[in-house]
Amino acid sequence: MIKSLKKQRTTLIVCLALSMLLHLVYGLEGMKQTQVLKYQIEKQKAQLMDKQEQIKMLEIMLEQQEEVDNNRKYLGEFEITYYCLENYPHICNDGDCSYTASGQAPIPYYTVAADSSIPFGTKLLIDGQEYEVMDRGGAITTGKLDIAVATHDEALELGVIKKDVYLIEN
Repeated sequence: MIKSLKKQRTTLIVCLALSMLLHLVYGLEGMKQTQVLKYQIEKQKAQLMDKQEQIKMLEIMLEQQEEVDNNRKYLGEFEITYYCLENYPHICNDGDCSYTASGQAPIPYYTVAADSSIPFGTKLLIDGQEYEVMDRGGAITTGKLDIAVATHDEALELGVIKKDVYLIEN
């Protein structure tokens, strides 16, 4: 009987030891899974915060765009040509392009020649770029604009295009 009790005690100790070992192993595995889950939750929280920041930025951009939209008036589709500011007599100018018809110095990619129905100083928006009417031109009639560029080659390369034009109202 003592032998049987010793055998049962040994079996019980082995079972307890195995049970504790299994609890320890599964406990560690559970801790690993918990850590993985915590990491995933933290990562998702960070992604959510990034998305919230992106939403805030987009809302700000939308508000700014609405302000721009409220400050502009659609003038229509215009035929756009380009003239250069190179100082020699040729098709773009008479050789002196140090001043415009308004008396101001021309600025490449900003100065526009328009017909007299659009006053000097008028700000125009074309493809998101702001321009100012500072010049006139013999070939410029209603529905046409001529934009100043730096070189004759560039003026030729840009050619003639049609674009939507907006008046920027202050």
